[in-house]
Amino acid sequence: MQRRIRVVIVHGWMGTSQNDWMPWLGKELRKKGINADVLDMPDTRYPNMERWNEHLSKQIGKSDKNTFLVGHSLGGQAILRYLANQKGKAKLGGALIVASWINRRKKRFASKANKKLIAPWLRTPFAWNKIRSHARSFTAIYSDNDPYVPMSAGRELKQKLGAKFVLAHNKWHFNSAKYPIILEELLSLIERSNQKS
Repeated sequence: MQRRIRVVIVHGWMGTSQNDWMPWLGKELRKKGINADVLDMPDTRYPNMERWNEHLSKQIGKSDKNTFLVGHSLGGQAILRYLANQKGKAKLGGALIVASWINRRKKRFASKANKKLIAPWLRTPFAWNKIRSHARSFTAIYSDNDPYVPMSAGRELKQKLGAKFVLAHNKWHFNSAKYPIILEELLSLIERSNQKS
């Protein structure tokens, strides 16, 4: 029997399900017979870590080895925090993290208000062991010229989670409408997870 794969896609700060490459990726996955849910996160202008985690938990529902998560920017960090809050021994298939800030080095904010708003996301430590225990595989995609997120964040995910680290050239913060590399790496992540069955 063929596995029924489900992918949940999470946008970033001030984003929506219709921003950037989210609609394109959902459409491409559906063409391949993969169930794709592109979420709209709550209070996207003023993202609250607890509310985002609650929303993710509700939208994802029961997850298993056929569930894969994709997060862009703050959406990637939200996915990591969701995994850290999971109970029991259940593991989902994998997580693809795109241009998500993990560490505080070189992070740039437009105003003091934004710094205060996002402080909990930056100051709350990651429970790396718990995160790793709730997903079979990880991939981290970063750009070599992202003005917001340093490449070191991707290297940290490689170190802490054993993530496959992919460094893309000249993709900025991945805010365009289409990125074949994201689709390719997601399909590769699904295949790697399949091999662990």
